[in-house]
Amino acid sequence: MKQTSLIFYFGLLVTSLVLAFFTWTGEPKISKNKVSILNCGKGDFLGLSFKTPDRSVEFSAERSRRSGKPFWWVEIVRPLAAVPGDNAEGESPGKDLPSEEAARITAFKGNRQLHEKFEKFCPWESLRSLGKPGEEKRALFGLTESEERLGILLQSGLRQFRIGQAIPGVRDRYIEDEQTGNIYLVAGHELTVLLFPKNRFMERALHTFKERDVTRIHLSADKDLDLVHLESQGGKDLGWAEGREPEEARDIYKNWIRKLFALGPVEYLSLPGERAGLTSGCEPPPETEIRLRLTFYSQDKEIGFQQIYEGTGADGKNVVYYACTENTEGVVILSETHTDTLLNDLQDIFPEP
Repeated sequence: MKQTSLIFYFGLLVTSLVLAFFTWTGEPKISKNKVSILNCGKGDFLGLSFKTPDRSVEFSAERSRRSGKPFWWVEIVRPLAAVPGDNAEGESPGKDLPSEEAARITAFKGNRQLHEKFEKFCPWESLRSLGKPGEEKRALFGLTESEERLGILLQSGLRQFRIGQAIPGVRDRYIEDEQTGNIYLVAGHELTVLLFPKNRFMERALHTFKERDVTRIHLSADKDLDLVHLESQGGKDLGWAEGREPEEARDIYKNWIRKLFALGPVEYLSLPGERAGLTSGCEPPPETEIRLRLTFYSQDKEIGFQQIYEGTGADGKNVVYYACTENTEGVVILSETHTDTLLNDLQDIFPEP
């Protein structure tokens, strides 16, 4: 009887020690109750920077020079050459570039999705707070030698965070507040989309309005032309007609305008050493020519514009089409194939003399 009890209690002791060991050294369980990292409020969040050995990404709050509306501007700097690959943005690092000036810069305007994401940023919450567990735990969490940093710019100033390793499987990350020393666990995918923001957050619309919002378009190339949108008294779409003959809608106008509204930025013009787009405005690169100017109206009110330029690439051979609109905040690069088709069709759009 006594021997049986002794074996039972010994087994219970061993089990308790094993559970205690894994509780201490294992990955933390995620609490359903989120813990605030920054108790900021709406309007306090002004910007964010994410820096790793391979790239740095900066999100800056800006205001449109035309409309005065707020938007986010994103700049990505890579000190390594980028070639097509299979990572989050279709890129992979290549050979080291000779100087910082040669680093590739990608800049673009953030879309509505990014705006809404940052509107909800404050308060910034973690999955779990781990407090200050000591140097042994910091090393275990990959924080001791980490070169990844996250900077949060608030009205009250800049807060810096050190980013540690990811938990296998769920890929959540440990971060350390460099001001307080507190360590938190945050959702890994939230950091990934910030480090590779282009696919999800680049503004790909040339205009904020839709075709149905436009009643007249003025085209200017070698000639000038007005196209007007026709509707029945019941509001049915009747198509587009030439301004001189507004009662005769033609399919050729409708098809061309649909091609026009299908255009979107492939890239934003990025120039090393400049905040591309914010400083260049609607000025295209040197040695380009204007191919088409458009002005959009709703009733008698001008609601937007579009300018399309033609130039050559860095190789001096391939054609590159640039554009600027009321929504891009700078110069963008268009699809060569789609833009070429649109411009070639102009000969069928403009009336004969």
